[in-house]
Amino acid sequence: MRKIASGGLRPTSDFLYWSERDAIREEVFARDLPFCVWCQNELGDHRSNSYYSADHVIPRSEGGWYHPDNLALSCQPCNRERGNRSILQYMVFRAQRSYIARPPG
Repeated sequence: MRKIASGGLRPTSDFLYWSERDAIREEVFARDLPFCVWCQNELGDHRSNSYYSADHVIPRSEGGWYHPDNLALSCQPCNRERGNRSILQYMVFRAQRSYIARPPG
Protein backbone atom coordinates (compact mmCIF):
# COMPACT_ATOMS: atom_id res chain seq x y z
CA MET A 1 0.00 0.00 0.00
CA ARG A 2 1.36 3.42 -0.93
CA LYS A 3 0.18 5.94 1.64
CA ILE A 4 0.84 9.64 1.58
CA ALA A 5 2.28 11.39 4.62
CA SER A 6 -1.00 12.88 5.87
CA GLY A 7 -3.07 9.74 5.31
CA GLY A 8 -5.08 8.74 2.28
CA LEU A 9 -4.25 6.71 -0.75
CA ARG A 10 -2.33 7.44 -3.92
CA PRO A 11 -4.30 6.96 -7.15
CA THR A 12 -1.90 4.21 -8.29
CA SER A 13 -2.95 1.94 -5.41
CA ASP A 14 -6.32 0.22 -5.13
CA PHE A 15 -5.94 -1.07 -1.59
CA LEU A 16 -7.22 0.67 1.51
CA TYR A 17 -8.36 -1.09 4.68
CA TRP A 18 -12.07 -0.59 5.41
CA SER A 19 -11.20 0.99 8.75
CA GLU A 20 -8.92 3.52 7.00
CA ARG A 21 -11.53 4.23 4.35
CA ASP A 22 -14.26 4.71 6.96
CA ALA A 23 -12.03 6.97 9.08
CA ILE A 24 -11.39 9.22 6.07
CA ARG A 25 -15.11 9.34 5.20
CA GLU A 26 -16.05 10.15 8.81
CA GLU A 27 -13.46 12.96 8.82
CA VAL A 28 -15.05 14.46 5.71
CA PHE A 29 -18.56 14.09 7.21
CA ALA A 30 -17.42 15.84 10.40
CA ARG A 31 -15.70 18.63 8.40
CA ASP A 32 -18.42 19.46 5.86
CA LEU A 33 -22.03 20.50 6.28
CA PRO A 34 -24.32 17.48 5.86
CA PHE A 35 -25.61 18.49 2.42
CA CYS A 36 -24.90 17.16 -1.06
CA VAL A 37 -22.51 19.53 -2.85
CA TRP A 38 -24.52 19.07 -6.06
CA CYS A 39 -28.24 19.00 -5.21
CA GLN A 40 -28.08 20.40 -1.64
CA ASN A 41 -30.23 17.56 -0.24
CA GLU A 42 -29.60 16.90 3.42
CA LEU A 43 -27.46 13.85 4.08
CA GLY A 44 -27.39 11.48 7.01
CA ASP A 45 -24.76 9.23 8.49
CA HIS A 46 -24.42 5.53 7.78
CA ARG A 47 -27.53 4.75 9.81
CA SER A 48 -29.91 6.91 7.74
CA ASN A 49 -31.83 6.35 4.51
CA SER A 50 -30.05 9.33 2.91
CA TYR A 51 -26.57 7.91 3.41
CA TYR A 52 -23.83 10.15 2.10
CA SER A 53 -21.21 9.32 -0.46
CA ALA A 54 -17.64 10.60 -0.55
CA ASP A 55 -17.26 12.18 -3.99
CA HIS A 56 -13.73 12.61 -5.34
CA VAL A 57 -13.20 16.25 -6.35
CA ILE A 58 -10.52 15.10 -8.78
CA PRO A 59 -11.68 11.66 -9.96
CA ARG A 60 -9.38 8.73 -9.18
CA SER A 61 -9.25 8.02 -12.92
CA GLU A 62 -7.70 11.48 -13.38
CA GLY A 63 -5.12 11.04 -10.62
CA GLY A 64 -7.19 12.11 -7.59
CA TRP A 65 -6.23 10.66 -4.21
CA TYR A 66 -8.50 9.01 -1.65
CA HIS A 67 -7.72 11.74 0.86
CA PRO A 68 -9.96 14.12 2.84
CA ASP A 69 -8.67 17.09 0.83
CA ASN A 70 -9.94 15.44 -2.36
CA LEU A 71 -13.34 14.35 -1.03
CA ALA A 72 -16.64 16.18 -0.73
CA LEU A 73 -20.00 14.98 0.51
CA SER A 74 -22.62 14.09 -2.06
CA CYS A 75 -25.70 11.94 -2.20
CA GLN A 76 -25.27 8.58 -3.85
CA PRO A 77 -27.42 9.42 -6.92
CA CYS A 78 -25.36 12.55 -7.69
CA ASN A 79 -22.07 10.73 -7.14
CA ARG A 80 -23.12 7.91 -9.48
CA GLU A 81 -24.39 10.39 -12.07
CA ARG A 82 -21.17 12.41 -11.97
CA GLY A 83 -19.03 9.33 -12.50
CA ASN A 84 -15.55 10.42 -13.55
CA ARG A 85 -16.58 13.79 -15.02
CA SER A 86 -14.62 16.82 -13.88
CA ILE A 87 -16.44 19.38 -11.75
CA LEU A 88 -16.86 21.69 -14.74
CA GLN A 89 -18.10 18.87 -16.99
CA TYR A 90 -20.65 17.82 -14.38
CA MET A 91 -21.86 21.39 -13.79
CA VAL A 92 -22.36 21.85 -17.55
CA PHE A 93 -24.16 18.49 -17.73
CA ARG A 94 -26.51 19.48 -14.90
CA ALA A 95 -27.16 22.91 -16.42
CA GLN A 96 -27.96 21.40 -19.83
CA ARG A 97 -30.25 18.81 -18.28
CA SER A 98 -32.03 21.53 -16.30
CA TYR A 99 -32.37 23.71 -19.42
CA ILE A 100 -33.84 20.83 -21.44
CA ALA A 101 -36.28 20.07 -18.63
CA ARG A 102 -37.44 23.72 -18.56
CA PRO A 103 -37.46 25.09 -22.12
CA PRO A 104 -37.57 28.89 -22.44
CA GLY A 105 -40.87 30.56 -23.07
